[in-house]
Amino acid sequence: MSANQNETPPAGPETGQSASQIASDLTGLPLIPLAFRTLVDTLIFTPRVARDIVRGTRAYFSPLRLFISLMGLQFGIAAFFGLPAFYSLEALLAPAGWDLAEAHLAEQGLSFTEVSATVGRWGALLNWPLMAVGAIPYLVVIKAFRPSLSWWTHFQCYLSANNAMLIVSLLCVPALLLGELAFLATQGLSAIVFFIAIMRVASGAYGLKPLLLAGFLLVNLIITVPSTILMFAAGMFSVHLILQWNYDLSLFELMSISLNQDSRPLEAPPPPLQTEE
Repeated sequence: MSANQNETPPAGPETGQSASQIASDLTGLPLIPLAFRTLVDTLIFTPRVARDIVRGTRAYFSPLRLFISLMGLQFGIAAFFGLPAFYSLEALLAPAGWDLAEAHLAEQGLSFTEVSATVGRWGALLNWPLMAVGAIPYLVVIKAFRPSLSWWTHFQCYLSANNAMLIVSLLCVPALLLGELAFLATQGLSAIVFFIAIMRVASGAYGLKPLLLAGFLLVNLIITVPSTILMFAAGMFSVHLILQWNYDLSLFELMSISLNQDSRPLEAPPPPLQTEE
């Protein structure tokens, strides 16, 4: 028998792949254990995920894909419970003046429901780029503290902290059964989780010393306000462009109308009581 006959033939595609690997290739989804470990470590051991990103070992589910999955789940839950999108006509107009805005639209042959639905559809698509705009100040700060790493690496590390916040936000969803206000009250906890996670990334993955870590925290707290303002302004301008493109309307005019209670017609005073002479 020749040496070639004694050699074990290499495993082909059918013998070299497990059933779980084939299922992963067919569905495009990660293995369930890997997804579960990614969720747990993102929330509890965030520095591990960030170190994996910095080293490029890819032992976890991609932070970007996880972010998209979590955001999609969050949007689905919001739609199920009827929560308005942040960049919607209802959210941007004064609630007490919705009827004034509706009357203004009716004068132009438009319905409030139709215009609101259009803004909602476009707003769902704009959530991703608007959140990216809000992340820019944070990325600039992170890059300044660790300039040796690429922008893409910083972006993924930022997403790992952001994903920890989203996981907590989703865990708080049962609070919706108690009412929308109860759920909104839990969102402050999500913000705290984000800052804790980003600090742990800076310490455990970037290796910042205590003094630099304190400066990192201070700068991140300071930029929260301009980051929020930047994202909100970009959202308002986007909604304005949507209204201009579809209906030749101005968002800022509608906002002014909803706030202008002086334009509300005065109710006629009740007739005086007649007394018998």
